[in-house]
Amino acid sequence: LRQRFFRSTAAGVRSFELDVGYTFVYTGYLLQDQSTILAQRAFLLIGRTVYTDSTGINWDIPPESVLFWLPFSSAASSAPGFYTACGSFEANPSGCAAFTDGNARRFGNAGIIGTANNNNDPAGAWAPHMNNAAGQNFDIVVVHQAQNVYGTTVTTAPLNSQAIMLSYWIAPLG
Repeated sequence: LRQRFFRSTAAGVRSFELDVGYTFVYTGYLLQDQSTILAQRAFLLIGRTVYTDSTGINWDIPPESVLFWLPFSSAASSAPGFYTACGSFEANPSGCAAFTDGNARRFGNAGIIGTANNNNDPAGAWAPHMNNAAGQNFDIVVVHQAQNVYGTTVTTAPLNSQAIMLSYWIAPLG
């Protein structure tokens, strides 16, 4: 699984780029909705390979497991819980308030997380991120330990004028 994101100016100049790949264990599902077993609602990621990193972010290389949490839909049942990147890692029935807070749009989000709730991410934890809870605007990619670069820059010059590009793909590593 490869995750790549960067900022781009109007002139097409890229900055703050991360291109990272992992081997993963496919659970047989592409949405968290599709399984009733919490452990099947994320891919276990193994063997981090960094292809490009010009972000300047001190990435968390956690001793614990790293997961790619799958998106879930608004029609999903809350049991047995959902993985999200709230606080860097969360697995609970509310889906990080997706089912209790109408403003916290967690549906369709995904990302790469460690399994410790420590606000440190090994890659884009909310990628894509589509929440506008409490009227706060977020970037399409959120990194907990560097929200000044990826997180809440949509109103902060000069980064607010730069587009954020995000892509995932599955390909052989190498």
